[in-house]
Amino acid sequence: GENSPYQPRLNGVIVQGAGFEAASPAASGIAAPMATAPESAPPAAAPMAMVYVVKSGDTLWDIAKANLGDATLYTKIVEANGLASGAVLAIGQELKLPK
Repeated sequence: GENSPYQPRLNGVIVQGAGFEAASPAASGIAAPMATAPESAPPAAAPMAMVYVVKSGDTLWDIAKANLGDATLYTKIVEANGLASGAVLAIGQELKLPK
């Protein structure tokens, strides 16, 4: 319904291809952060939570069902990422998944 918090709205650039990690940030029009700061580690080096990259058509409900085993746990994804109620997911966005 229109009040559902997990309806994705597509905005930004849709990158076609097998893996978003292979897409150049510059090619998508997003400024790439300079990797000179010591605190910027690659996403794979973050053991605290699993990272999920949003694909076209994804909803928080579907991501929770597929990765957490229960669609109603989408609220945990919202909390883990500090998302606002009714947040818009962007393709290529990285979401931390709670354990």
